[in-house]
Amino acid sequence: MVVLTNLAGFDAGAVATRIAELYVPDLKAKPVEDKDPKTTAFIRKVVDEIFNGTIAKDLFAVEAQEEVFLRLRAAREFLVTLGPLKSMALLSDKAVSSERALGYRTEFERGSLLLNVTLTKTTKIAAISFTD
Repeated sequence: MVVLTNLAGFDAGAVATRIAELYVPDLKAKPVEDKDPKTTAFIRKVVDEIFNGTIAKDLFAVEAQEEVFLRLRAAREFLVTLGPLKSMALLSDKAVSSERALGYRTEFERGSLLLNVTLTKTTKIAAISFTD
């Protein structure tokens, strides 16, 4: 499969993977054992607060507050179209340098998204993104 894009920063690999998953469902990432349900509960609370428009800046690492917080407004507008969050499944949990990178499949009332979150050692959000 070949995916051609003209947009800078567009993840052609992610698009190709999602298309391939439609034809070969076994390619879809499988959930892993969640050995830290408290962190997952925290991340779920964060997603709910983004959805409700009540997310607080102090949940984010200082260096990420402005950039990430601004992008969350647009994310919220899209999340609202999907309806409330129904479930989350942990797909990955990896230590990256001094941070922790987590990946989830989130299921909303009218669709699903992949969620990637990077946490600092003090459990502040350094990065968060939703992808198709």
